Amino acid sequence: MRKILVTGSEGAVGKFIVKKIKENFPQDTIIRVGNFTKDYAQENSRYYSGNLLDMDFCEKLFSENAITHLIHCAAKWNGHNQDSSIFYNNVLIVNNILFSAKPKLKKIVFISSSGVYGDGDFNESINIPFPK
Repeated sequence: MRKILVTGSEGAVGKFIVKKIKENFPQDTIIRVGNFTKDYAQENSRYYSGNLLDMDFCEKLFSENAITHLIHCAAKWNGHNQDSSIFYNNVLIVNNILFSAKPKLKKIVFISSSGVYGDGDFNESINIPFPK
């Protein structure tokens, strides 16, 4: 049984990934990070509300869970501009996660969709086939 940390699990890509993991691998535990306003109790899921810019929070994720897989979808986003603080924050997030990781971590998947959206609306409900 895997324990999968999905950062950015409340974004368009993260929600889709969590849904597909639950459908295809129901025995796996999903650790989700987001800005949750209420407690969720779902079988094989753990929810953490916190900030990935905080090293202590990242260390807590790994110390409380024997995470075997990481799907990193979280990113700060401020539109198409030259805001260097956004770049710095995204690098810091990755740094915090990687330096907090424990030896049980076997695989890392890094996904970023933050730079592909234009200034207009986008549809996050498009169904994309997930390979079995």
